[in-house]
Amino acid sequence: MEGIRGPVLLLLLLVGLTWAKPTKDLRLSQEEALAIAIDTYNIQSDEEANAFQILEAKPQPDWDPTLKAPQLLYFIIKETNCKNAENLPPEQCPFKDNGKMERCVERLSADEDGLSLELTCRPYTSEGPVRVRRGLKKFVKKIKKKIKETVKKLLPKKPIIIGYSKRF
Repeated sequence: MEGIRGPVLLLLLLVGLTWAKPTKDLRLSQEEALAIAIDTYNIQSDEEANAFQILEAKPQPDWDPTLKAPQLLYFIIKETNCKNAENLPPEQCPFKDNGKMERCVERLSADEDGLSLELTCRPYTSEGPVRVRRGLKKFVKKIKKKIKETVKKLLPKKPIIIGYSKRF
């Protein structure tokens, strides 16, 4: 009976280990999250011939490295001279002159299934908000025209000449 007890306990131990989910202390810095984002972008952009690298990132002061709550990162990426398939480190890939630029938002969260990443990138435009004129110039011209018409109505059509003479 004792000879069977060892293998049965071992079998039960193995079954228990396969059902138990390992508890990971997942900690991710902003730099690591950005590296994951750019790698994901370059892998998914198979139509792009050149790789992209991070040009500028906005640091998040309230970053939680444990990812207990979803975290957002905002950054701008730019096209490099390196081909996507070369997988060279960023230091060896200079940015392409007049290369494409994109503004990206990365949303990271962690749960029992692992790390979840949502990456959204849109073409970057350097222009700020567009200022729309709402007809102010046209409005001022109308006011000016009405003032002239009113002044013409108030003034007589023929000038009045008043004789004035002075003796010395």
